[in-house]
Amino acid sequence: MKNYLKIESFHDLSFKEKAEVIVSISKPETFFMTFFENLPNARTQVECFNHLNDLHFDIYGFYMYSEYNSFRNTYQKYLKNRRK
Repeated sequence: MKNYLKIESFHDLSFKEKAEVIVSISKPETFFMTFFENLPNARTQVECFNHLNDLHFDIYGFYMYSEYNSFRNTYQKYLKNRRK
């Protein structure tokens, strides 16, 4: 897995790298997985989240989540629904 926290600009990536990033943060499930895979590379959970959310904004023009707490709440709901 690539260290997404080192990406400064989505637009500077190669076509293959762009495709990988798009797939990795396009849906909530993949965003969660990418978050946890990149967490060891961040100083804090919020830093990791903000960077990935900013990448999502660079690609789509809107944020995946409005803030870190929204992300956490969505993740908790996701886990709860998976247990059913």
